[in-house]
Amino acid sequence: MTGLGATIRRLRLSSDMSLQNLSRKTGLSAPQLSKIENDKVDPSVASLRRIADALGVSMSLLVSSDETSRQIDPVAKGGGFLFRRFTGDGDMVLEQFLHVRRNARMQPQLMTFPPGSTSGMPLTHEGDEFFYVLKGQLLFVYGDDQKHTVSEGESLYFDSSVPHRWENPSRADEAVILLVSCPPTF
Repeated sequence: MTGLGATIRRLRLSSDMSLQNLSRKTGLSAPQLSKIENDKVDPSVASLRRIADALGVSMSLLVSSDETSRQIDPVAKGGGFLFRRFTGDGDMVLEQFLHVRRNARMQPQLMTFPPGSTSGMPLTHEGDEFFYVLKGQLLFVYGDDQKHTVSEGESLYFDSSVPHRWENPSRADEAVILLVSCPPTF
């Protein structure tokens, strides 16, 4: 997706808010916010959440595409909206949202897990999810005690209201999944 920085700047200015004021409200430095507004750095999910809260808008409003522009939304290789999410374990998971639209009924994304990484604390949210392992192998932990090893070419469909998380057991290879959430969680 393009235009995140321009969207943040437009919303900030329409709220009659200075960069310094946004900095105070978010706890992010004014130079960091300037880099984000000029698309020089990608904000983390946590930073994007702080910005959205300070501007009084949803995160999806910041990153969503213009729904009236077309009936289909092609995403070029390497495109989408990229997040580097740091887990409580100090691991980094790369999340590439392939489509972000305010009224979407699903949310497809690629998730890349470095060797030995984990998605962090178990997540719960409304709806269902499906994931397909494109590369490597993941240990999927579901509920209190269900563990499933899912390898390249295999998939799982599950109720996402049950606590769930992922682990990459490999110490050498990254794991990549295509994840689809219905409804969108972002």
